[in-house]
Amino acid sequence: MIGCLIEGCSIRSTVRMTGVAKKTVMRLLVEVGDVCADYQDYVFRDLRCRRLQLDETWSWIYCKQKNRTEEIAREHPDAGDIWL
Repeated sequence: MIGCLIEGCSIRSTVRMTGVAKKTVMRLLVEVGDVCADYQDYVFRDLRCRRLQLDETWSWIYCKQKNRTEEIAREHPDAGDIWL
């Protein structure tokens, strides 16, 4: 199952190919993500980076700028596009 997800298959296509339940695939995905996060927290410490390459410089907080309404703006003042 992990191989399917790593190769870019969707959760639904992984379910169809493996015959397991959707909840099982999603649960496994969460568990693998937790293990990967723990690994990175343990291994990637005190790195002496001289150069960083940032592939993504645009992101959004809560919603994209085009979907931001007055109500969203009141509840989440930082909502919208963010450029790093």
